[in-house]
Formats: sequence, structure tokens, C-alpha cells
Amino acid sequence: MRKLLILFILLFSLSTYSQSPVLYFDGNDNYVDIGPLAANNARTIEFWFNLEYSVDSSLQDEIILIGTEIPDPNVTEWHLSLTQFGTVNPAGTLRFVYVEGVNQVAQVYSNKNEWNADHWYHVAVVIDHNLGMRLFVDGELQKERQSMFNSPINFNGANIEIGRQVGFNRYFNGKIDDLRISNEALYLNDFSPPCPDLMADNTTIGLWNFNENEGSIANDSGPNNFDGMIYGATWDTATICLTTNNDGNYNVSNTLKVYPNP
Repeated sequence: MRKLLILFILLFSLSTYSQSPVLYFDGNDNYVDIGPLAANNARTIEFWFNLEYSVDSSLQDEIILIGTEIPDPNVTEWHLSLTQFGTVNPAGTLRFVYVEGVNQVAQVYSNKNEWNADHWYHVAVVIDHNLGMRLFVDGELQKERQSMFNSPINFNGANIEIGRQVGFNRYFNGKIDDLRISNEALYLNDFSPPCPDLMADNTTIGLWNFNENEGSIANDSGPNNFDGMIYGATWDTATICLTTNNDGNYNVSNTLKVYPNP
């Protein structure tokens, strides 16, 4: 009985410690506007996301996670999305696109196109001076395609929106946490995804920890004060990862075993 009590206390303290405020998007015109300059000169964009519904090759409507929108011919537009059925990539593929010019599209996309609901994934888009554009999912370099586009993202006059691409009526349904945009290529090889809450450093352009847990402002913890305006998205809490766990699977039940107790 004493062992069970100790286990209960341990589990409670671990899960309580690892709870983090997050933003929830209901898929119906919820988004966050972080302004037009928050990715100027960016070489790394990273964050955690959690889908409300599982995604696979049957996905019919593209799901936007973050990006900008430019009128046709879309030159200098960029976005990260889960692709829909009927596109060049298999439906459900996570794809980052940058439109360099007319008929010049730099893109990199994930190996996988199946994503489980209620599971946290870390994604990082990296643009290196020499190695070009790279995509990491849960710290693993994706092999499907690596564009040699090696210029940083620059100001294109359009506001950067999390969770929406309004012209195509594309929205995100799920939770997002700890968005960081940096002016250096932070990851070149496989890495252990950083748990929330990240801290700003000398490469940080903007950092949104989403820790407010109230109100309609997403505070930028970076040096430039690119505070975001929250439209419709609501506050929630979630267990993303534990300080006792570095394996990328973020559930207490999957990381703590007590033997020989069942």
C-alpha cells in the first residue's frame, strides 16, 4: 500500500510539473497574427503541435500550421502545412514551401504522412547557408527531399499567421506550443527536441512560449517584442515532455515503470 501511495505521489508530481499552457485552435477561423517582421532573416522555425484528429492519406483539406499568404503568383510566399489529397506530395505529408519566383518553388517535406491525434510532435524547418533547406520531425532529419534553397526568409509585406491561410480557407485544428524563430540554422543533424519552455538566446528573432493562459495577447519573449494577437484560439494545458524523459514520447505511463508492481 505504501509503495502504491509513493507511486501515486510521484506520478502526480511529475505530471503536474510538466503541465504547460498551450493554445488550442478549433479549426474554424482560429489563428494568431505575429505580424510581418517576426521571421525576417529567419533560418530556423520550430514548435510543437498536437492534432485534434488523426491525419493520413485520406486528408481532403490542407491544414496550415504557420506561414504567409501572397496573391498570385505567390512570389515570396512561404508556409508549413499538411498537404491535401490531389497535390504533388502524398496527402498528409508535412511540407514547407518557399516560392522563390514564378515557377520556382523550394520545398522540403516529411517522410511520413500519418499523424496521430492527441500526440505531440516537434517540427523544425532549417535553412542553412551551405546545406540548404531541411526539415526535422521529432529531431529526425527527413530524407524525402532537401531543397538547395539557402537564403533566409525575408520580409514580404504579409503578416505571419499561426493556424490560418485565409485566402484558401485553411485552418489548423489542435494545439500548438513553444514557437521559436531564429536567425541561425540551429540544427544540421538529428537532435533531441527541446522541451518547453525555451529561452531566448542571441540567435532568437521571436519566441512565443504561450504561457499567458489568459487574454488575447501571445507575448514574445525574444528581444524584438513581436507580441501576437490571438483570434478565436483558446487556452488549454498539456503534458508535452518530462524532465525525466528524453526519448520523444511524452506520456508518464510510457516512461515510468515500477517493477515488480503491476
